[in-house]
Amino acid sequence: MKYKPQNALLEGSTAGTLGALAVAFWFLIIDLGRGGMFTTPALLDGLLLHGGAVPASLRSAAEYSVVHFAAFVLFGVIASWLLKTSERHPAFFSGVVLLFCVFEFFFLTLVGAVSQEALQTLIWWRIVVGNILATAAMLTFFADRHPWLVARLKTKWRHSRGLSRTNAMRPGKRAPSPSSPQVP
Repeated sequence: MKYKPQNALLEGSTAGTLGALAVAFWFLIIDLGRGGMFTTPALLDGLLLHGGAVPASLRSAAEYSVVHFAAFVLFGVIASWLLKTSERHPAFFSGVVLLFCVFEFFFLTLVGAVSQEALQTLIWWRIVVGNILATAAMLTFFADRHPWLVARLKTKWRHSRGLSRTNAMRPGKRAPSPSSPQVP
């Protein structure tokens, strides 16, 4: 399929929306488990948009949700563009992996910089779990549209753990040359 910028916009917006929904649902479960509703979005709304605490309400949840969904849609569009670019230029794939890692770090740093109390209230691992769920939702969506993505992620994972084919060879045995046929 020929690359078109609107494809990246639609695909990225969809992936971003799925990621945002995953995090929103996760925080809803956390809030309900703590006996409240909209506590997490109200806390983030107060910190990021009002500079202080605001009562948990549907309004505060809606205000924060606009920012939350916009950030995820923007992130999804950037990720989609990087994926489409890395299909033509494989070196850009590292940018995709880096983008997901930097996004996680950025959000934790942002919340911690704005308020240590908020980071303690939200508890860092809840944020990490929410973003892992968002990443899983987005990557599942992207993997369906970019079949090479899963194979490349597995290869990167193996290489990062030192399990590449040449490292897994027995001592004294030479790795086959790229031009020679592989025999199972």
